[in-house]
Amino acid sequence: MYPDEIKILDIVKDSAKRKRCLNIYRYIPEFLKVQKEVGIGVEYLPVNTKNYVNSENVETWEEGIESFLQLATQAEAQYGLVVIAPEAGNLEFRKSHKEIIRTINNQVLEAGGITLLIIRDQDFILDPYIRPGADRITKFTIPENLARKEKKPHQAFAFYG
Repeated sequence: MYPDEIKILDIVKDSAKRKRCLNIYRYIPEFLKVQKEVGIGVEYLPVNTKNYVNSENVETWEEGIESFLQLATQAEAQYGLVVIAPEAGNLEFRKSHKEIIRTINNQVLEAGGITLLIIRDQDFILDPYIRPGADRITKFTIPENLARKEKKPHQAFAFYG
């Protein structure tokens, strides 16, 4: 986890209570720790996490996110908290973010759940199709000393089920 994302742990801690969680793209060990503290396991931590995760409470997914979402949709999997945190410069996510977010919010996010998008690309623009359903929460996720800067270290959005 990057230092500027520490405030996001409070959101995760509050949102993760007794909910199934899905963490997509980036392994964030602090999230795993918080989720264990509140008594849940991360059922899937998809995409390129096998080398980082050494926990019996975590299942990893080594194939593409689209195939994971297709399987989760077919299995009618429901998650109360979904964290999408692609690495900076992830062009695949930039190109397909509309479909990924739409599928998550319409198919795998349970009613009353929350999807957090934390993206480290300052020039990332959320697709206009999904923008009306998103709250830009960057000002709540960045420490005060960084919030005053014109260029923020990350952008954060919340979508609600």
